[in-house]
Amino acid sequence: MVLSKAAMYVVWVFVIIKTATEAAVYNQSAFVICRDILGISKRSYDILLRLVWVVVATLVAMYIPFFGDLTAITGALSVTPLSFVYPVFFWNCKHKHDAPKWRIRFHYVFIAVWVTFGTAALVGAIWSLIINLRSKQ
Repeated sequence: MVLSKAAMYVVWVFVIIKTATEAAVYNQSAFVICRDILGISKRSYDILLRLVWVVVATLVAMYIPFFGDLTAITGALSVTPLSFVYPVFFWNCKHKHDAPKWRIRFHYVFIAVWVTFGTAALVGAIWSLIINLRSKQ
C-alpha cells in the first residue's frame, strides 16, 4: 500500500513533533527530515531552520498547558518500546535459531521488566496530569 503525498506529509509532521518533544538525541533526525522535505542543501538555511525550530519549540513549551505531563505520557508510550522492547524483540526474531536459549529467555525477561517500567511511567504521568488538572480548576 502506497500513501498519497498529502498523507506522507501528515506522517512526517507527526514524526517531527514526536522527535522534537521526546529527547534531544532525536532532534538531529528531525532536522534531517525537515531539510529533506524542504529541499534545503545550503548550510546557512540549515542553521536558520534550527533557529526557527528552537524558537517554535520554546513557544510551544511555554504556551501549551501541561506540556511536561503530555511529553511524559508520549515518552512512556513510545521511548520505552522504541529503545528497549522492539530492538531486543527483533534481535530475538532474527537470531532465534542461532542464539543460546538462555539468552533468548533473558531477553524476554528484559522486555518484561522494561514494559513494567514503561507502564509504571505511563500510570505516573497520567496521575500527575490528573493532579495538575484538578489543582488548576
